[in-house]
Amino acid sequence: MTTETIIYLGWFGDIILNPNGGAFADETVDAIISIEVQPGQTFGDINSSLDSYVTGAGQGSWEARGWYNETSFTTPGVVSTLWTDNDPLSVGSILYLGWFGDIILNPNGGKYSDTSTSIPVVIQPAMTNADVHALFEDATDSAGLDYSDWVHENEWGESEGVVSTVWELDSSSIPSNLYAKWTGELKFNANGGELDSDSPITVQPAAKFSSYSSSFPIAEYPGWDFNGWYDMGTGFATPGSVRDRTAIASEIISHHSDGKITLYTGWKGKLTFGANGGNQVGPSIFTGIEPTDTLNGLSRFSYNDPTFDSWEFRGWYSENDSGVVDDLIISNTAYSESFGELFDGLDSTDLELHAGWFGDIILNGNGGNFGFDDDLPIEERIIENVQPAEIFSKYFIADNEPVYGNWGFSDWYDLGSSATSPSLVTGDALLGTAAISTLTDSVTDDSELILFAGWFGDIILNGNGGNFGFDDDLPIEERIIENVQPADLLSAYLSENNEPDNEPWGFSGWYDEGSDFETPGIVNNKVEFDEETYVSSLTESLNAGDAEDNPYIVLFAGWFGEITLNANGGTFPGVDVNENSEDDTTLTLMIQEEMTLDDILGLLEYVKPEFGDWSLEGWVFESTLAESQIEGIGFVEDWGNLIDGDSFAPANEIFAAWIGSAAFDASPGYFRADEELEILSGDQVYEMGDIQPGQDVSDRVPFAFYGGHWLAGWLFDDDESTRWPLFFGENGQIVYADWIRNSSGGSNPTGHGTIIDPITGSAAEGGEYIGVDDTDDGSGDNTQDPETGYAGDTGSSGISIYLLIFALVVILLLIAGGVYYYKVMKKK
Repeated sequence: MTTETIIYLGWFGDIILNPNGGAFADETVDAIISIEVQPGQTFGDINSSLDSYVTGAGQGSWEARGWYNETSFTTPGVVSTLWTDNDPLSVGSILYLGWFGDIILNPNGGKYSDTSTSIPVVIQPAMTNADVHALFEDATDSAGLDYSDWVHENEWGESEGVVSTVWELDSSSIPSNLYAKWTGELKFNANGGELDSDSPITVQPAAKFSSYSSSFPIAEYPGWDFNGWYDMGTGFATPGSVRDRTAIASEIISHHSDGKITLYTGWKGKLTFGANGGNQVGPSIFTGIEPTDTLNGLSRFSYNDPTFDSWEFRGWYSENDSGVVDDLIISNTAYSESFGELFDGLDSTDLELHAGWFGDIILNGNGGNFGFDDDLPIEERIIENVQPAEIFSKYFIADNEPVYGNWGFSDWYDLGSSATSPSLVTGDALLGTAAISTLTDSVTDDSELILFAGWFGDIILNGNGGNFGFDDDLPIEERIIENVQPADLLSAYLSENNEPDNEPWGFSGWYDEGSDFETPGIVNNKVEFDEETYVSSLTESLNAGDAEDNPYIVLFAGWFGEITLNANGGTFPGVDVNENSEDDTTLTLMIQEEMTLDDILGLLEYVKPEFGDWSLEGWVFESTLAESQIEGIGFVEDWGNLIDGDSFAPANEIFAAWIGSAAFDASPGYFRADEELEILSGDQVYEMGDIQPGQDVSDRVPFAFYGGHWLAGWLFDDDESTRWPLFFGENGQIVYADWIRNSSGGSNPTGHGTIIDPITGSAAEGGEYIGVDDTDDGSGDNTQDPETGYAGDTGSSGISIYLLIFALVVILLLIAGGVYYYKVMKKK
């Protein structure tokens, strides 16, 4: 048998293995390898023989995962058609090595809708970033990636949590995980302050707030310290308190947000309360206060209002000048208002406020007034809103001084709230430089300080002729009592200790006669007072002082004594005025030292002495009176002794001087003419004036004659008798000449037969009267006595006249002859 050997022809061809950007073992990058294959072989026939090439190939961290049949392919490239076992091979076939890498897409805080915690994505090194991110997007979209309101930006980072670097395709390396990048919007609110920018910033949920702090806006709130940023959640109203929250600087954003968050500024300050003289109740320093705080709110931190006796607390003030506050910050009625509003413009980082204490000063005029309202005196002036640290001089100005007549205003005095006006001021006056707080104890529960005006003046006691003793033998005529107050009791100064002496006159009291009163003088206006009479009763008499002298009142001593007025035959009608006399013929009066007679008689304006129809001519001292013909009645011998300007002493007695007239009727005879007596020839009636009761006027009767008759006397109608000496007991009486014929016992032409002895005053018995020469021819026979008017033995008055004339003629002739002889003899 023939062995038939068949020899086949072997056909071979080469196929190419392309590393597609990688490198086969011991080959350079992109170096290709050719291997033989036979016709009819498929990829499955040689696949196992290619494993060594796959395992030996390398491209960084990329992993070779099979051979790919690509057309129009440029390496390195992205492969997509994998050789399968049944794919035939042909000469020149190119097998591209497929490089791949696996990346896990981590939702990084988000989640997938299919509850997957991650999604793997396969990528090739030849892919572009766009290709890769398109794969990521497709993967996450299909899986429904969600993270509440955070925004997935389709960016993936290499670090977990905060994606700080967005991954870009790098053929040299493949990360095992990529993390989703989530972003949100972070807004800012200044919470009462201001921001330099209101633009939000983009943040990642896994980051801490502090990682973005450099991008935070700058917040400012004038006067307040920045106190961090706070997550106040939703519904937070600004401005608001962040006190109960913690600043989020070191906290993770996702713990506070779902992608939309607003951060609020926290503000803080320090507040110190100064009691300003009062007592602080509770703490005085509060740190960490916020603009939204109120005093009411601070009460939970034991805040309480301070106290200062009875001064009224009206709130807290920012300015304090030695205790005097200004610029009210927190009124005591504004405890519910926020500090942010109240402290506007203030430095609240370390703010010190001062208690404001206030009250009212009530200035009481203490008898004086501050003007008038509808004619009513304004007795008080209220100064409101006074602070205890202020000094009194701020308010003790001229415009606030009351007026009280001419009293001098001295100062203001604290007499206590229970004092009433008028009051006697005591204690120290209020110095203008003293603080009002020095009288804190006197402030009432109504925060009122009542002060009383102090008034002063001097009382000058003038002795008015008396004195208060002696100094170097000189009388002390005045006593000055200084700084008297109108509310003083007058009796304290007008006491016996201050009475002057003026013997023998008696002191009768003090008199208000005005400062122009001349001393010594007569006083009239007695100062009446009792134990309840105040010095103010003399206010109208107060004289204004000057720079050197205080206001003053001058009171004058009154000096009195008794004087007796004797009616000298008359009486003082009436009963009341005679109560000091034993009868109505005298009247005792109280007089003053300087009274003149006119002053005394002025006291008798309604009660004057009377003496029939006699007229009162004046008054005389007893020593100047002569005894009259009527018992108990004196007459004035010299009218020059009438009292006129004479001074009186106590116990003097003065007598009334009466005057009147009488008529002498000589008919049927006549009066001799007398020019001095104004008697005309042929006058039968002569009116004699200046007749006083009981005065002997015998020697004043003018010469009367009646032919063939003698004048035996003057007869009164009332008793039909003559009177010798001749005097009158009544004013206006008429007496008649008693003529007797020139023979004893002859008839009387008047019809009156009784003749009164001119010496004894008794009826004549057998007397012989020499008659009158009824011819009046100057023969000188039996003339009438020129002194008495009665018959006498004095010779003829006519012859005497002739002899006198003759003697004068002889003397003149002798003188003339002597002169002639002297001249003739001298010439010779």
